[in-house]
Amino acid sequence: MLRLLCLLSLCLAVAPAAAADDGEILAFEHFIRESGPLCQSAPSHRCVGQGWRFADRNGDDRLAIAEIKAVRAALVDWAAWRGDSLRAAERLGISGGVWLVDAVGLDQLFASFDSDGDASLSLAELLADVTLDQRPLGAVLLDPAAVDRDAVSRRLGKFSPMLEALLKPR
Repeated sequence: MLRLLCLLSLCLAVAPAAAADDGEILAFEHFIRESGPLCQSAPSHRCVGQGWRFADRNGDDRLAIAEIKAVRAALVDWAAWRGDSLRAAERLGISGGVWLVDAVGLDQLFASFDSDGDASLSLAELLADVTLDQRPLGAVLLDPAAVDRDAVSRRLGKFSPMLEALLKPR
């Protein structure tokens, strides 16, 4: 689950939400309960597909910044709601991922993935630097052969060393 949360926070972070919405928190809890076991054992494309469907609020198979903001807010609110029931490593992964994306800047990060310039992201654009396969997502993300770390580093700029710290095997 930690690697899924890190991926979500890295890909979906924006400015903090104004107020918690119980419906969003419960929806996020449901998403985590369903996707956690799937992402730990199923092929990475199934895990990412489930996350994509959750994030694509309007069902147009693209992610707009508004959808990313909604998921980011749900992530932060859910983590606050879960509080001390999250393991320290989970809290660190979430806060580290959110901090990294906030430091880089959502607009900059979003633009670096929006290769066609249409102000939305396709799944192919989001996964431009990752090759999914039959392994679980965590194994894929830790495999330097499956993640173009140079491309990701270019997207993150001076903050790229933080990504290495988040993706190091434990």
